[in-house]
Amino acid sequence: MTAQFPLYSSITAEAPAKFLSLAGLRDSARSPKIGPKAGAPALTPYYAEAKTKEAAVNAEFHALVVDHDDDNLTVAEICSLYDAYGVAYLAYTTSSHQQDKGGVIANRWKVVIPLASPTSHERYAPLAVGLTLHHGADPAQARAQQVFYAPNKLTPSAPYEFIDATDRPLLDANDTGSTLVVAALSAYRQEQERKEQVAAQAPAKPRSVSGHDAGIIGKVCQQYDIEGELLRHGYRRVRKKYLSPQSSTGDPGVYIITDDDGKERLYSHHGVTDPLSALNHDGHKLDMFDVLVTLDYAGDVSRAVADLAPKVDPEGQKQRQREYMAEQDAGKPKEPHPPAQWPELVDPFAEYVVPPFPLDVLPEQFQQFARDKAEGSGFDAGGYATVLLIASGNTVDHRAKLDLGPFSVPAYSWLGLVGDSGQGKSPVMKSSTHTVRKINDDIVAESNRQLGKWQDACQRAKQDKADPPPKPPWKQRNALDTTTEALASLLVDNPEGVNLYHDEITELLGRMDAYSGKDGGKDRGVYLRAYDGGQVTINRATKLPLVVDNFSVGIIAGIQPEVLAAKFRKSGAGADGLYQRFAMYCLRPAGEVNYMARTHPFTEQNAAQVFTTIQRWNEDGTPLNASLSHGAQKAMQDYHNQVRKLATRTAAKRFAEHLDKFPGFLGRLAFALHVTHAAAAGEPPAATLEAETMHRAMKLMRVLYRHSEAVYSVLDMESGEVRALVKSAAEAILCKGWERFKRGDLTRNATYWQGADRHHAENAIDYLIELGWIADVTPPPVAGKRGRKSDGVFQVNPAAHRQFAQHAERITQARAERFQALQTVAGGN
Repeated sequence: MTAQFPLYSSITAEAPAKFLSLAGLRDSARSPKIGPKAGAPALTPYYAEAKTKEAAVNAEFHALVVDHDDDNLTVAEICSLYDAYGVAYLAYTTSSHQQDKGGVIANRWKVVIPLASPTSHERYAPLAVGLTLHHGADPAQARAQQVFYAPNKLTPSAPYEFIDATDRPLLDANDTGSTLVVAALSAYRQEQERKEQVAAQAPAKPRSVSGHDAGIIGKVCQQYDIEGELLRHGYRRVRKKYLSPQSSTGDPGVYIITDDDGKERLYSHHGVTDPLSALNHDGHKLDMFDVLVTLDYAGDVSRAVADLAPKVDPEGQKQRQREYMAEQDAGKPKEPHPPAQWPELVDPFAEYVVPPFPLDVLPEQFQQFARDKAEGSGFDAGGYATVLLIASGNTVDHRAKLDLGPFSVPAYSWLGLVGDSGQGKSPVMKSSTHTVRKINDDIVAESNRQLGKWQDACQRAKQDKADPPPKPPWKQRNALDTTTEALASLLVDNPEGVNLYHDEITELLGRMDAYSGKDGGKDRGVYLRAYDGGQVTINRATKLPLVVDNFSVGIIAGIQPEVLAAKFRKSGAGADGLYQRFAMYCLRPAGEVNYMARTHPFTEQNAAQVFTTIQRWNEDGTPLNASLSHGAQKAMQDYHNQVRKLATRTAAKRFAEHLDKFPGFLGRLAFALHVTHAAAAGEPPAATLEAETMHRAMKLMRVLYRHSEAVYSVLDMESGEVRALVKSAAEAILCKGWERFKRGDLTRNATYWQGADRHHAENAIDYLIELGWIADVTPPPVAGKRGRKSDGVFQVNPAAHRQFAQHAERITQARAERFQALQTVAGGN
């Protein structure tokens, strides 16, 4: 009885895996753990040091595990199925056994079949998938990275059964005469043959192209090789098929098929994780161009044609350019079209009308964490993402710098997480900063140990009449007390910087000014220095001055703009620029809680690994300083110049001061992304930050601009003209059922638009485009004809009418009631 199962439920990044033997699992089945399933040990039938799907695919497997969740088998039926194989097995019921699950009460079993010796994933996958198919069981357990839970039941009196058949011979996975192996492999082959038959019979994917585009696509298909492109993008050949790098099962599902006309096409049976599968889910085969446009251009056919044309047809491209220039000269530019794929719609009727966080700028570990947490809690995924990124940058040694040329910036930042009470600020912050708090707890615990040793050594030195040893530095990364003297004492021993995490900024401000007395802003002035770091001297009344080489503090705090605005009005605060240094993110309205959402067991651990890697680099002294590549520096310079123009043209004083900080925000976020992506990949960050990372940061800053705009409309006590125009335009679109409209239609049908300030109206149109409601399809001016601004033409996102149909009904009803009231009160006059 040699099978063993790695136990990961209590593993940490530093601790080795624990193991549970088959005998231990059998004892656990006899005395199952009492309580929720999540409290039971999480096991895997394989061992791998890294908790990734790639590591799982390359691991050795000790057992087959089958889930019987939906077939309602009795003890006798389980025995009948598995006794026939003549090999050892252990079966036990799960915590949902005979529980109401979606209106169904059923028997639910877990069957573990230990192996005589470990086997590779290449052998494990067809056996696991085939056995699942053979019994019609839950296919999820056949995935390479899937975990299963040790025996457990919800309460002592909950129904529970187990079957111990471990006294039989262990299964030899390579025994081609085994009844179980034959049945599993036969079912697996039949499924593969069915897939190949479907792929071979699938029609070619239709594509609507014409003119030179069709010619370019044909040349791409002739000059590029499908297999070469798959290998370039990380697909791995497994005999005659290919395995997607995103596959969670390790089962190769990509086929290359030669049609009757001799052309190669591709068919993917992988799930939604594989981008190629998303294209042919409706039963079509893909050609070479489909593969390239999916893997290299994110489905953007126009961009793919434009980029590939000069590569596959350079002479034709020159001719097309000449024809285009001639067309331009003739005054016949191409007509604009609505986007092939509309962006995500944003609710313009919410309190803070802001675009969503662009999750794709983050590493996959953070994206998955944000999505999983949001699905279960109903809170904004962007809130989790923002806190993760800022906390990651704050974990970087504050002395590390990104050289921008004219000045340098650290990776740490100040973040204001904006939302009303109950909107999720505290749980989002708590969940997303869990790892940095754990890192701090470990550091403090070690400091306590060192302090205890020092105190013992001092006592011995006193007894021996010797000099006491030097006091060890007190190490700590997170702080609670925000008085400058307390922080200064802490930062003397922690030149790598400390961080503050507060649920509400009012708590932070109250502590900050607690001892400022009649001087009013003594602590605030020091905090202004803490934003950039550097040497600070703290003068104390009864003690010697305290010199801090690097007074640097990272901050994440919750903000309620109305509360902060009231403080502004009461004290005239905000003139020193302290608040303007906070980047703002407004939480979107909370959705429904989903208690049934399943967070992958490794989601939190994978995200935590990013933080622990950065902290390890800090402790190892890994160089984290970086400078900009030429492309990144050019992008940064252009952004800085544009922000400067925008700030000088912004009437709202505090918002203009806030905009002046945006170039610094961009640099800090770019640096944080640079280090975070490196940590996610497990590789030390490069000494040069490339343009790609800078563009990721700029994409995020475009979103944060709108979030800041929403917050400062409250802090600056503006009337919100643009916001009112946006909402009234959206209401007009819904009530009138517009699919396409002109600017003049808004003037005639939308409240506030007639006589609206031109700049406000232009800003409102831009805002509607950013919120995914409309696209600008205004025809370009024709030579010799007059053009008017009111002739602007805009296409409406069809999803707006579907998603906001109920809102449109409420608006229409309210308008009808108002009209009826006017008839009654004013008699139509």
